[in-house]
Amino acid sequence: MSARSVTLLTVVACLMLCHSALASCAPPKGAGAVICFPTNNAKVTGSFNIEGAATAENGLPIKAMILYVDNQKIAAFNADQFVLPYQDGFSNGSHHAVLNAWDSEGHLYQTSGNFTYLTGMCLPSANGVYPEIEVPIIFTGSSAIKTAAVYANNTLLFTFGNGSARSGINYTPSGSPFKMTIVGYDSAGKAAGVVTVNNLLTYYDGACIRNCDPGLTISAPAQVTDQGTSFTITGDTTTNPHPIVSMRVYLDTTSVLTSTGPAITGTVKAAPGTHLITVQAWDTEGALYKSQESVNVQ
Repeated sequence: MSARSVTLLTVVACLMLCHSALASCAPPKGAGAVICFPTNNAKVTGSFNIEGAATAENGLPIKAMILYVDNQKIAAFNADQFVLPYQDGFSNGSHHAVLNAWDSEGHLYQTSGNFTYLTGMCLPSANGVYPEIEVPIIFTGSSAIKTAAVYANNTLLFTFGNGSARSGINYTPSGSPFKMTIVGYDSAGKAAGVVTVNNLLTYYDGACIRNCDPGLTISAPAQVTDQGTSFTITGDTTTNPHPIVSMRVYLDTTSVLTSTGPAITGTVKAAPGTHLITVQAWDTEGALYKSQESVNVQ
């Protein structure tokens, strides 16, 4: 095998957003701007609300606000507060949000913060845990690589007719990890590069593929809804092929609820801010069921 190799890289996912006429982020009491949610350094996933507000000095009205994420304009508003329901689209990792606001005399008010987005839209990495519906594959090779083949535990899954791709595979969860190998071939059909990623796991996430697979659904709280400091979390597993022996709910990284059956529900308390809810279940074969949701607590 030559020294050429398949190089892995990340790709930013597409953005989807819509405006909301509702607003629950209170403007600051003094002059300035504020991003109420996500709170600084929060972890978010899936759909969530971005909420902001501003107050001008001397009682002047706020005439315009612009929200930026990673130096890209996301949305503009002609009001002193906003709620922006945001759907899956940020790339996996850390992001920087900036809110600029202007009053009727052109004075600028600015605030910023960071948040981490958790999503499956990233490369498979060692020890990674991905939803069954799509284990992401994003790779590119040197100019010598003309085709590529993807293997899971040495079994050929499919081939690409070029030296780069952005795609995904469906891989049924089990209690055992698997390895993924991508082999690049040159124009003569000889191996010209290889990458192996070890210890991957997939989980049942409730997506309806292959006549609706088993999965885990968070029915409460509803997505893109703000909650009080006390709220109910409910999760259910469905069509699981083996009995569920354990369930657990995490609020951020803290375990807050447990169950030994296929459903779990309970009331939890959380401080104001943006929190990540994770519900997990395990069956008798060790297979993982998982679902996550972001919640803004007021």
